[in-house]
Amino acid sequence: MIIIEVEGLDKSGKNSQSELLYQALHERGYNVQKSEFHRYDTPTGQLIRKFLDGEYQPNQLAIECIMAADKYAQLDWFEELKKSTDILILDRYLTSQIVYSSANGVDVDFILNLLEHMPAPNFHVFLDIEPEESMKRKGKWGENDKYESNQELLTRVREKYLRIIELEQEDGKALILDGTKSIDELHQEILARTLAFVEFEKVA
Repeated sequence: MIIIEVEGLDKSGKNSQSELLYQALHERGYNVQKSEFHRYDTPTGQLIRKFLDGEYQPNQLAIECIMAADKYAQLDWFEELKKSTDILILDRYLTSQIVYSSANGVDVDFILNLLEHMPAPNFHVFLDIEPEESMKRKGKWGENDKYESNQELLTRVREKYLRIIELEQEDGKALILDGTKSIDELHQEILARTLAFVEFEKVA
């Protein structure tokens, strides 16, 4: 199973592009599934939503452990998908927790060790927008939450994202796109690169 994570700052278009990619791959006959992190309908996800909305304020290490637990709660689901799924598309996954936690001052080794037993993504799509663009866009949760409204944090997050994704791109395992392009233009680029990567993986 190929895991594709779609990453970017808040409101960079991850959800839209994940859905479009899912539909396009499904229409081409791939057994494809789609999900997102975090899952706000789960007990751990509800705690994360309360944290982002300022209703629950644990220390940063505690929230990182809760965010990791939210992923590990889906580990059996990952294992079950492997039996029948060609491609899994995730709207945010491991890289987002690595960069946001690091931008919040958490030691990166702590996060890497915390997440080491989760399946690694095979391909990364990064929709790059400036923090100012992220902050002015309207999100599905209404007013900007504590991360979405912190320009200094978003600036650090973007820098860390680019540092990681650029290395993956050099290895042919990532795609960095200008997130201000049109929805259709971004979709066509993501689809073309995804199909090429999937075909390469079949041969490799």
